[in-house]
This record gives sequence, structure tokens and C-alpha cells, in this order.
Amino acid sequence: MILVTGATGFVGRRLVRKLAEIYPAREIVCLVHVNKDSQLEITGRDNLDNLGITYHEVELVSGKGLEYAPKRPSKIFHIAALTDTSIPDHSVNDIGTLNLLDAVGPLDEETHFLYTSTIAVSDNRHDTSLPCTETTDLLRPLSEYGRSKLRTEKLLREASDSQGFSLSMIRLSAVWGQGTRKGGFFDKAVGMAKSNSLLSLLNYPGKISYVYVNDIADILCQLAIHPPAPRVQEMYIPTDESLALQDLFQHIYAELDKPYKKLNLPHLVWSLGAAIAVSISKMDRWLPHRLTNFAWQMSLLATGGYDNKSEFLQHRLPLFTFTKLHQQIRELI
Repeated sequence: MILVTGATGFVGRRLVRKLAEIYPAREIVCLVHVNKDSQLEITGRDNLDNLGITYHEVELVSGKGLEYAPKRPSKIFHIAALTDTSIPDHSVNDIGTLNLLDAVGPLDEETHFLYTSTIAVSDNRHDTSLPCTETTDLLRPLSEYGRSKLRTEKLLREASDSQGFSLSMIRLSAVWGQGTRKGGFFDKAVGMAKSNSLLSLLNYPGKISYVYVNDIADILCQLAIHPPAPRVQEMYIPTDESLALQDLFQHIYAELDKPYKKLNLPHLVWSLGAAIAVSISKMDRWLPHRLTNFAWQMSLLATGGYDNKSEFLQHRLPLFTFTKLHQQIRELI
């Protein structure tokens, strides 16, 4: 049996379509959120219905509905998460994962657990001028989203050690493609370019790693075929493209067939802004979440906190070719 959480989401709906091409639909069970009012949830459930895949409504934080989750599935794709950093409570990531483990376990060496984490766990490290890899030493993440994901990585490692299942953790970069979240990073970037905002022309120095949503679905399916040994935990950062925000805007302007003329701010301005933003974001225990979250987002535009590369993925999937942002940029427009 194959279990998928977050099956109606941006990545999840692509993944289940890929899985349905490989495995019989009767062998796939999905967990979806109890809230079915959003358009994303409605169309995601339609996708599962069209594929003939069984799904159950659950609420991971409370555990509601988890009694319907299959015991000891052979593969678990745990994609469900709260990615909106403007919301202060991200307990669905760590507490929700603990509840999921309790519901489907205890697991053993017959299970391969695949978990989608995030590069937000690594935005605070000793040297952000260098890309982060799977082996980079990490400091306390600057956002609660990143901290909750790092806690989840730790608890899954411990569960893998104690229960014996194999574990693949995939830290997602900025995932792009058709249907990105309304009001999210890419949606705002396109809107700024369309409105000729001066903010879309600045020479942002901070690099962000990108990955195409369909590539992630392919990588998850391929990694599932090659599980680590029991009690072994593997980490991957699937990306081969890191761009400054100004590069993203240049691609969008080109797709819109509009001229792009960069506005250059001095390096000192960016350095000072980055230092202030990072300092504010570290004061999350005392300052309002809205302020520290905004400061964290601004810090990513001026530092390399979201610049990542993989040391291991090419060895595991040597023939995999990533889709470049400029090749499918029209999907964002």
C-alpha cells in the first residue's frame, strides 16, 4: 500500500498522477485536509476522483480522521504542510507528523518514508555567501516555518532509528510552475512586473534556489524506487538553479515582451538592510510575528540564505535533467 499526504496540494496532485501511471489506483490511499472549501482542495479532490484513488479527510494536528490511514504502508509520501509563513502556528509540520507516525505505525524495515522538508531550515548558517548543501552545519532557522520543519527532520530521524524504516528527506527549494499559490512569492513577482513596479527593477543580491513542480513529482517517484537501507536516512536538495530575484524579474519581463532596465542600489545599502532584517527576524520571541516574518522575507532578498545545491542527488539519479526556469516561465504568467 502507498500512502500520500497533501495529495490535493501544488506538488501532491502532480505526484499522485505520476504514481497512478506506475501503480494500480487501488494500491494508493491519500489523506486530504478536512477543509474542502478552497478551490485548490476542490480541484485536487476532483483529480483523485478522476484517477479512481481512495482518499480520507484528516486533520493532522488534532488527529481527526487518522484512524482511516492504512497501517504500515510500504511507501509513505508525506507532503502535507503549512507553507504560508504569515501564519505563526506551524504545528501541523512537527505535531502533525508525530500524529501520522502514531496512526500508521509502528513502522518497520518494510516501509520507505519520503518526507518533503524545505530549504527554509538552512537560512541561518555560518556563511550564507556559500550555497548550502545536505552536509552544511545549520544554526537556528530564522522563521517558525523553518524551525518546525527542522524539528520534523529530527523526529523522523529518531523514528527511523528506533522503528527501522528507511527515510528519504527532500528539502524543497522555491517550487514553481502553473498554479502557484495566489498571493504567494511567484504570484506577487508576476504582478509587480505586469504593473511596472520599481521594486521589480532593483538589483537584489540574494540568490534563491528554484525547482520545477513537475520535476519534484518525478524525483519523488524515482527516489521511491531506490530506498535507503533500513534505519538509514538520506537527505537531498533537488535543484540545480539559483538566481537572484532580479534574474527572475528579467525572465518575467522577457516573457511579457517588455523592456527591463535594472536599478542599482549600492552594495552598502543591501548589506545594511540585510543586517537589520536578519537581526529583527531573530527577535521572534519578543516582536510580533508579522514584523519578524516580513523581516525574514526581506533578508532572503539580500543574503544567500536560500541559495542551495545538492551534493548527493546526482549520484542517486545521475540521468535526471532539471527544467530551467526560462524554459517554462510562461506557466507563471
